[in-house]
Amino acid sequence: MPYKGSSLLKYCGPVYPYKNIKSYSTFIDNNKYSLSDEDFNEWFRGFVDAEGCFSIQNIDNRFKFIFTLCLHVAEVPLIHKIFERLCVGNIHIRSSTVNYTISNKEGLAKIFSILDKKSLNTTKYLNYITFRQAYDLYVNRGSRFVEKELKDKILSLKDQMNKKRVNFDLPLSHSVNISRYWLLGFIEGDGFFSVNRSDYSLKFGIGQIYYEYRVMEEIKTFLLNLPGVYLVKRSNSNIIKLETYNQAKGRDYNSMMQLLINQRDFFTNVLTPFLDELTWLSKKAKDYEDWKLVLHILNQGKHFTNEGKELIELIYNNMNSRRTHLSGITELDEERENLKIKTLNLLSTPSNYEVQPDGRILVKSTGSYLKGRGNVGVDVFDADNGKQVYSFDSIKDCATFFNVHSRSINRRLSNQNTIVFNDKNLVFKRRI
Repeated sequence: MPYKGSSLLKYCGPVYPYKNIKSYSTFIDNNKYSLSDEDFNEWFRGFVDAEGCFSIQNIDNRFKFIFTLCLHVAEVPLIHKIFERLCVGNIHIRSSTVNYTISNKEGLAKIFSILDKKSLNTTKYLNYITFRQAYDLYVNRGSRFVEKELKDKILSLKDQMNKKRVNFDLPLSHSVNISRYWLLGFIEGDGFFSVNRSDYSLKFGIGQIYYEYRVMEEIKTFLLNLPGVYLVKRSNSNIIKLETYNQAKGRDYNSMMQLLINQRDFFTNVLTPFLDELTWLSKKAKDYEDWKLVLHILNQGKHFTNEGKELIELIYNNMNSRRTHLSGITELDEERENLKIKTLNLLSTPSNYEVQPDGRILVKSTGSYLKGRGNVGVDVFDADNGKQVYSFDSIKDCATFFNVHSRSINRRLSNQNTIVFNDKNLVFKRRI
């Protein structure tokens, strides 16, 4: 296999590690890595929306058109997967980064074939169409030489891209198309899974520049339309929040925004079933899997035990930026696998929660009741097909949602009579 310095030359086939890297553990079963072309292209479209860059270089009287993915060096295995799938481009590995670049006609045609079929969702689409316009002007010129008029046109387009762009208004014809694999690619680029060390609260979020608000709204809608049941709380009816904030001021200061979720039953019943069905490609899958282990510990109340607390601390210390990167990756994965086994062993024991007849939850390891759980939960089912459609933390929350008195809900719980709501026959049951 040809190498030149730190660059991987054009080559299509299995990519093997550089000799200074011991081995790769991809955390994804190789047999599972069987994405269809359509799913991979959607994943790639989402990942480009998050991490891709289109740039134009002017060299004397010539132009070079470059597509780049620049990632942390820990993502070398991901770049190899993309390279193997596309069979175009060059890989450059440096001390802390890995760059995947495509600049030749054949390679760019491959990128165009994906992104022309279904457009990017974010304002990166504006850079793409400007890049595409300049490229078409350049490669379709009538002569070998670049006339001054053409050069000026391309330079003018170049000055409208990336950090020089001042207009972020997308064309009226542009539509945002969120698919499940586009969203996974976007999450693997700009999503995060976090654990609060002090109170063990969990968060999932996606960060973006403030002018990507439309895309974030569409993602929110997509997530809210996923199947699954979660509690409707008066104090937290906005399950998926969109928040703007100001980052630390500097040369490239811009307001930022986050899509943020912190409700645990939404994670358990909606988000994780969706994400578990997808084939992850990046190392972010490790953070997701570790975060999910903490979620299971919390759902069983094991975080009240010393063993549970110790396991969460160990998991926390190996997530996100705290995760050891390329050096010693084999040893790290062995340590992570041992930690996973210990966690699964803990989770295989009976829950640390015990639901009492009055709805309160006893924490068995402490002998105390879970705070705020003195109310009786209410689950609402479709009487025609038996599917659960709503879940409430209390009779009062349920009554507020249906705009009736609490006595009405109590009667429905006792007599099991149905009501018609949104063209559905609903029946109410106590959560025991």
